[in-house]
Amino acid sequence: MIRRIAGENWCTKLCVGSLLVFGWPLAAFSFEVGAQFGLVSSLADKDSRFITISIPSTRALYLKWFPSQYAAFGPYAYLGYTWSNDDYPNPWYRKLGGIVSYYPRGHNQDGHYIEGEIGGYFPSGDKDATVGIGLGYQMMKERPFVWQVKIDYSRWVDGNYNEIGLSLVLGRRGGLDP
Repeated sequence: MIRRIAGENWCTKLCVGSLLVFGWPLAAFSFEVGAQFGLVSSLADKDSRFITISIPSTRALYLKWFPSQYAAFGPYAYLGYTWSNDDYPNPWYRKLGGIVSYYPRGHNQDGHYIEGEIGGYFPSGDKDATVGIGLGYQMMKERPFVWQVKIDYSRWVDGNYNEIGLSLVLGRRGGLDP
């Protein structure tokens, strides 16, 4: 359905559009800049298994804006190297996308959060879009720094791949608290 609306390059248009929209947060009071370190396992089928080790990892470099006490959104980008039990021609991945986070206790307190994401691998083509969900816990012991531990799941839209990741996230907050 999305392809019929946006044409063949729907993933490219979606990612570029989300970066432009996320880059113009008119109501944001505070922000967070950070990096994520971890492992991502991609399961293709019973015969193939890919392990992506990225420093930083899946949402390697990210920027979040907090327009309210409980919500955040922003873009992310990452570069990762993949090991596989198959012969794989290009082990380097580049991924761009957007994230939306919900903090039930508020973003400026210790506690859990839920995160949704949509992204695309580049320049491998428009068929490599992903959607995902994550669950994490943040600790704000030394303000303005934020430590987060997160597990997430992503599904390739047009492929047969599932990604499961475990990450340690370090961010720095700035701006005004809403």
